[in-house]
Amino acid sequence: MAFKRRLKFDKRIKHKKRMDRLFILVIAVFACLGVGYSYISTSLNINGTANVTAASWDVHFDNLNVTDGSVTATTPADITDDTTIEFAATLEEPGDFYEFTVDVVNSGTMDAMIDDFGISPELTSDQQKYLEYTITYSDGAELLSNQELKIGETENIKVRFKYKENSDKTNYPTEDQTFTIEFTVTYTQSDGDADAVRTFLFSSNTNAVSIGNSVTNLGTTYTTYQNVVSGAGHNNFIRHMIQDNKVVHSAMGFVYNNNAYYLKAGGSTYDSSSNTYANDSVYYEENKEILANALGTSNCEEYENYGSPYYYCEISDMYVNVTKSGYISINDDGWSCVVANNESSGCDYD
Repeated sequence: MAFKRRLKFDKRIKHKKRMDRLFILVIAVFACLGVGYSYISTSLNINGTANVTAASWDVHFDNLNVTDGSVTATTPADITDDTTIEFAATLEEPGDFYEFTVDVVNSGTMDAMIDDFGISPELTSDQQKYLEYTITYSDGAELLSNQELKIGETENIKVRFKYKENSDKTNYPTEDQTFTIEFTVTYTQSDGDADAVRTFLFSSNTNAVSIGNSVTNLGTTYTTYQNVVSGAGHNNFIRHMIQDNKVVHSAMGFVYNNNAYYLKAGGSTYDSSSNTYANDSVYYEENKEILANALGTSNCEEYENYGSPYYYCEISDMYVNVTKSGYISINDDGWSCVVANNESSGCDYD
């Protein structure tokens, strides 16, 4: 179900166009929740009575919080019913953003899992130059199909809209822009294909860790990025997604200005005949954008090494390098961490 509001203006009123204003009108049906099975109470008589208790389906939103620094919304984000969030906001200047977090809670008697999710409409290449919107978990991890939400569990999701700061002013729109956007996350009853509850461990391990390795290979681990930074004493670290006590994904993490950022490794094609990776990582542009927004475009520049592009940033005592083939390294005051094209990872002093 989608809710869209249409604003009607009196034709007698003239509206001056501005080249630096964006309108985000509506989030509709942020979570469409459905039940694939119908349960009823009944009595079964086989020389006696068996009572079947009714099961309940209850996956809903709760605890919505707007992030500090967000623009003042004309219609603040609000849970209009258990499964819908709506808001309206105006982004007037580059750098303006509107962001909120919200809990997805499973209060029913059945385990749930993500069946599908999406953002509509997709931004055009020109729109991507000045606007971004994302939906992730609040720790920055991406949503994935089949991720399970067990009975009584809660996940915190973050929604963000931002008017990008751009050194090339010609990338900005020359007229006011209005966007009606729909985020949809569909939960269904969990089945045999569901992944284990999403779990992350953070490390500054000096062992070489590969995908599929046991968590015991990680050495000392931490449950939050704040703990790894304070416990290990470094601002660069590795985040591992864990399933069945094994590492299934690894990403590079770093903290700058008290904010955590994550860069995705891999995403390129491996050629076994030449033992090389093709220069087509699906995460390269995304990683560049994260670094530019976090560290500033003036501190980053794109280069080429033997015809292969890489993006390099240098700020204070931190040096970051991401390649188009999916390799990432960060050196922070001599402490270097790497996540390679195949997501093998490790840290050590240079």
